[in-house]
Amino acid sequence: MTVFDTIAVFLGIIAISSIFIAIGAICGITTAAMAVLVQVNPRIRAFLGGRPDFEEARLEAGLASDGDRVSHQDARVAHIETARLNWSTAYPAFARGKKLTKKVEIVACGKGLGPSMIKLAPLLQESVMAVFDSCPIAVGETNSRIAKLRDQFARSGNATAGCPYQNISAFLVTQHTATPTYFSSNQLSRVFFSVPSQQSTSEKNTGVSDTARKYAPVVQSGGTFCALAESEDVLQQLTRDFDAAGHLWCRVPENEWKQDSVMTVIADRTREGVSSETRIAVWRRK
Repeated sequence: MTVFDTIAVFLGIIAISSIFIAIGAICGITTAAMAVLVQVNPRIRAFLGGRPDFEEARLEAGLASDGDRVSHQDARVAHIETARLNWSTAYPAFARGKKLTKKVEIVACGKGLGPSMIKLAPLLQESVMAVFDSCPIAVGETNSRIAKLRDQFARSGNATAGCPYQNISAFLVTQHTATPTYFSSNQLSRVFFSVPSQQSTSEKNTGVSDTARKYAPVVQSGGTFCALAESEDVLQQLTRDFDAAGHLWCRVPENEWKQDSVMTVIADRTREGVSSETRIAVWRRK
């Protein structure tokens, strides 16, 4: 083999190697681009055969969406967090595969409502209840207590919808403004909304702003929204918000809601075993 032949072979090897390197670079760029697109629009992943988009995921869980009524930001937050909520595992007595045989009807949103909701669970066994809290410790303690109570009442057999405490579970939800996006139109009969005093220090309280409008689509006619606030300022802000939505809500007089046995349990609530002064206001969906 001459020197020229050796050089030709060497150049050929370099050329072939360059082609493979170029192909690898193109594949890498394409993969990176698709990853970015999936993050921007989760529906692309469903189109490519990956994880279902957030609308389909909610349908699989037995909870339809009403995303056209909420902001894009809230919908995005709900998409991120819905993937973490395993509804069928949370309510095994009401689960059929990945779907619930009965939708969540009562929701408690905010800190410190777990103990009161556990007290309500055996009184409303046919209603599926969800506790949404942003504190991981509180969620863990609530679910631990629920698990112990379920075990006490289900030792003799499998869990059924008639067994106490099968109808309640707690979930970690960091953005309570997105709570309505988890539920379909006219799904909820009761909403308990707790606002801690710390939020009153914020000049713009995003936790209560536009609450009346956001919850109106998912609360059924005749259903109630109960606000529990530690700050009079926050309660007044909520009152102004609901008054502005007078075509959607009407205020329930205190002497009327105090006759409700469910509200009696809520009014006597405690936070982690320590009594706290709570101001309550209730509105009924028109």
